[in-house]
Amino acid sequence: MERAEKIGLGVAAAGHLVLFGLLSLSLIWRDDSPKLGDPTVEVTIAGDPGTSELLSDSPLPISEPEPLEELPSEELLEPEPEDFSPPDTPSVQEELPDRSAEIKRQREAEQQRKRETDARKKRDRDAQAKRERDAKRKRDAEERRRRMAETQRQIANTANAANSGPPAKNAGQVRGEVNASIGREVLPFLRGCTPSGVDVKRIVTRVTLGLNKDGSIAGLTGVSQSGVNDNNRLQAKPMENCVLGAIRRAAPFKSLDPEYYSVWKSHKTAFKGR
Repeated sequence: MERAEKIGLGVAAAGHLVLFGLLSLSLIWRDDSPKLGDPTVEVTIAGDPGTSELLSDSPLPISEPEPLEELPSEELLEPEPEDFSPPDTPSVQEELPDRSAEIKRQREAEQQRKRETDARKKRDRDAQAKRERDAKRKRDAEERRRRMAETQRQIANTANAANSGPPAKNAGQVRGEVNASIGREVLPFLRGCTPSGVDVKRIVTRVTLGLNKDGSIAGLTGVSQSGVNDNNRLQAKPMENCVLGAIRRAAPFKSLDPEYYSVWKSHKTAFKGR
């Protein structure tokens, strides 16, 4: 029972008790006798009405009212609280379909997708880390080569300062310098005539340059090509003509050191399509 209901029932019981007490007092003190202040009292006349006389002028004694029998005090019973709860209704339990198997499949599918996503992210991280390691190794190797080349140049400069004559070069060094020099002078002309097409860049044209001491062309021999396939076969001959024409237009080559003419007077080189 709620506290408010208990308070209400207590107030109602107290009201009933007060009402019962007031009713009891009204029954006890009720007076049905005549008032004492009345001056005369009628009396019964005996005898003949013509000769009747007043028997007595004194008032009649007033009898005391009998006390009312005290009613037994009845113990007030606290009324039973009314039950306002809704009537019991038969519970109807609907039979729901069993979805545990479907929920389990969905959970397993989500877990599988999560595993695949995690594995893919891990592969991406590993690949990115490998690329970064490879790039760092490449940078470190280039830095070492640069430092070694700088050290060699310093040593060579020191030796040149100590010796009166220029440092001697071997044939391999001379050919490398000549090849680079000729390539820089031929490249601008080669770009203007390279044919377009599929796999043109795969065609490599090799040629032997016969050079005079002033760097002019004495002859072009030993022309050959590699990298020719069905896709670029039609561009092979135009590519050969482009290379030979670019060499002739670039000559004479002024950057060749005449001191090593015996090394570069017959020089083999190769060009690719751009």
